[in-house]
Amino acid sequence: MHSQQQCGTTMLEIVIMGMVMSLLLVMITQSIASLSKTRAESRTHAELHSVADRYARQIETDVSAAARLFTDTAVDREYLQAMSVGSELIGAGNQLPVLTNVGLFDRDPTGIRETGNIVFLGSRRDRIAVTVDTATGPATYYAQTYQFTICTTRSNGDRIDALRWVSSPLVAYWDLMEIESELDRTAALTQLRDSGLRYAWDPKADRANGLFAVLAAGAMTPLSPDDRVSGAYDERGVLITASRPMRVVPNQGITQLPVPEFATPAGAFPGGFEVKIDGGPSGKLLLFRMVLESTIANERRVFAEVRRIVLADG
Repeated sequence: MHSQQQCGTTMLEIVIMGMVMSLLLVMITQSIASLSKTRAESRTHAELHSVADRYARQIETDVSAAARLFTDTAVDREYLQAMSVGSELIGAGNQLPVLTNVGLFDRDPTGIRETGNIVFLGSRRDRIAVTVDTATGPATYYAQTYQFTICTTRSNGDRIDALRWVSSPLVAYWDLMEIESELDRTAALTQLRDSGLRYAWDPKADRANGLFAVLAAGAMTPLSPDDRVSGAYDERGVLITASRPMRVVPNQGITQLPVPEFATPAGAFPGGFEVKIDGGPSGKLLLFRMVLESTIANERRVFAEVRRIVLADG
């Protein structure tokens, strides 16, 4: 006699099927979570690179229009101190780069600092026209305007913020001095001051002989050693703020990239914000490197690096 074949599913088979389905569900859940995390990290990296790239492109724009690019000399440090934020930056340990003339960018020699963490320059802005009334009719004069720009970092607790400071506009000193009529020059200076221009600048002179205050009486006088060129942080340039979950990487802050790459670290200097300048009177090359990292808690560190080499004739 043959035993009747049993139909249906046994309890053991049900248990096995349940275990297999549970395992598959766990694997699918982990895959989805891993994919979501990868996508989030990709978005974070893209945002970091976008912010760093925008900051670097702004520096490129500023440097390409530079009438003067400042380096670590006594004369140029006096100019930095003449800015309303200069003393604050110097007191925080920020450094101008030393001008070299070696034809390449390399690590600083042992015991010698060449790298800085400040981009400081005076850029050409709009050329403006001033029309004054004279005895023979209207006369129009033209003058170049300038603006000082400082790009650097500021420590804020465990964060390092990247900043961009811009000065009030300045007018070219010699463009005004070339107005032969003293009456016309006075009228032009009065108009310029009324339009908001409070300073004049000679880019080739030192601080004592190159910065001037434009007075309400329509005259220019050397800017007092106690006076400072006013300005403000460019809110679009204060890219690393509390509202953005990112910061400039501190020294040795990550293992995937050397931070710093060119400088010998000293305290908080320079972090992931390095500036080198090489060249001579006829032209200079500026190297800028910045490394940002996300402050969002992740199992993996998310960071982005940008670097630019820009030609300047100042």
